[in-house]
Amino acid sequence: MRLAREGYVQSIRGRGVVVLDHLPAPTEVQLDMRDFSGAQAISTAQKHETVTRVLAFRHMTIDEEVSARTNLPVGEDAYYLERLRILDGHPWIVDINYFLCDVVRGLTLEEAERSIYRFIEQTTGYRIIASRRIFSIRKATRFDRDHLELDGCNCVGIIMNNAFIDTGRLFEFTETRYSPEHFSFTQFFSK
Repeated sequence: MRLAREGYVQSIRGRGVVVLDHLPAPTEVQLDMRDFSGAQAISTAQKHETVTRVLAFRHMTIDEEVSARTNLPVGEDAYYLERLRILDGHPWIVDINYFLCDVVRGLTLEEAERSIYRFIEQTTGYRIIASRRIFSIRKATRFDRDHLELDGCNCVGIIMNNAFIDTGRLFEFTETRYSPEHFSFTQFFSK
């Protein structure tokens, strides 16, 4: 199943499984749109040295303005984080995260520097089961210029992500901002 999902083989009715021609591996950072492991997948699967630096980590209460942007319920306690992802020594990705505190109980700065999803699945009893992602390109902000290596570009790639746990509850909103030279995603489609 994994080989088919990743585009290496294809099942053809009446003929069995055929091996698809090999495509060269991309040289830029690649994320699979179905993968929930984020920066951890970049480090593990693609052999990039990945360091996460937490720029902001605080508790907040979701107000109407934040709720309108994130779809998280007004009045909920949340963790707000800004995390810079440094790949092979280059600051190419920044995450702006909102996580509901009652789902991500006990989150620490140290866990935020590692993998919050791994923390959730190993310590809270919840499983992350789904997400809705919106991809876009936007003009770079001062925040982007201050934190990302933009290589002279004036825009960033953005993914807005809402994630759900196994109760069906929305527990996270993340806006991930990418240096455009490293904004590349793969998805294999078959007929």
